Amino acid sequence: MLFLLTGTRGEQTDQLSKLITHAGGRCIESLSELPAPSAAASSAESRARILVLASAPKRTMKFMFSLARGLPPLQPAWLEACIAAGQVLAPSDTQLVPLKEEGGEIARYPSAWLRSLRDRGGTHPLPLSKCILFGMRIAVVGSSNSGSFVPDVSVVCREAGALVWSAEAEAKPGWHRWHEEEGADDSASAVTSSPAAAGSRGSSRRPSAAAAAGASSNVSSVPRVDLVIADAAHSLNAWIKRALTEAPSAGSRSSKARSSLPPVVGVKFLLQCLMQQKRLPDAEREEYLL
Repeated sequence: MLFLLTGTRGEQTDQLSKLITHAGGRCIESLSELPAPSAAASSAESRARILVLASAPKRTMKFMFSLARGLPPLQPAWLEACIAAGQVLAPSDTQLVPLKEEGGEIARYPSAWLRSLRDRGGTHPLPLSKCILFGMRIAVVGSSNSGSFVPDVSVVCREAGALVWSAEAEAKPGWHRWHEEEGADDSASAVTSSPAAAGSRGSSRRPSAAAAAGASSNVSSVPRVDLVIADAAHSLNAWIKRALTEAPSAGSRSSKARSSLPPVVGVKFLLQCLMQQKRLPDAEREEYLL
């Protein structure tokens, strides 16, 4: 079993890491070290068991990663109870780390989510087909100053079931430089990534044989995405518009269609979807537009 720690510091982090290791688990430091979701993960049991431990409500990428999988992060008390019992226990409601709204208010988990969690034994993630972003096509865009924004948000979106493209705004517009990874045609959970996102999970996966040969698997058209998630820099908007409208496109796609841009939102929109475990309607999405 794999674990991510968030919101812990110093001695507490060391103690938890030792407890996990002694119990046969393994601590992972960053999202980039995690295995990519498999297109064959048709059930909760077939997905990797990766749990997030947090000492308090957080709004970190690791916290969001857990929510994307349909799992509330767990308090260290749950780990201690499991070690004392000598087995993996279903967490009680009091061992779940609460949600935190932007203003600092504590929010409850939706009751339907808690029922689903109990049905899954409390530690098994949702199958990809049941995740809230399943089937969505999302582009993640950041800048060279965004740090791990692009790879981390891409991981969170993929874990929530989305098909993801990613790029850094400093790269010249041209989605045609991106390539399809092996299996991208087989499932909505497959990933297409750009060379600019080489640090993201899955970037080391081999392209399909056709892509390796420079054939039609290379994405030569503007990707048809439902949503763009960008960092908070408003200067990215011009780059996104140019990248979506000026890149070479398939002949069957009209300039009118290319000029119809998908909504561009900040990561807070993604967080709200994950906290509520639903896709927010257009009316609620307005406040998160960049």
